[in-house]
Amino acid sequence: MSEEAEQHFKSALKRYERRIGKGGDDPFTKYYIACLYSLKGDSDHALKYLSESLGPLKEINTIRAKNDPDFENMREDSRFRELLV
Repeated sequence: MSEEAEQHFKSALKRYERRIGKGGDDPFTKYYIACLYSLKGDSDHALKYLSESLGPLKEINTIRAKNDPDFENMREDSRFRELLV
């Protein structure tokens, strides 16, 4: 990951943490945080946030994740596939 990409990643996480601190927790944002972690190659965190985003929005986020290129590197991960059943 380039230095610039790493800076954007860290900035996005800080903004997310501030949002959570203000009570702004929602499944849409968790989905996007899962995408960030997936793109970074951190499948454990990506799966954690994707799983949390599926609770209230299972149908839509399952369809999105199955087709989202941000999760391309996770398609062969059995945990990813099981999550989207």
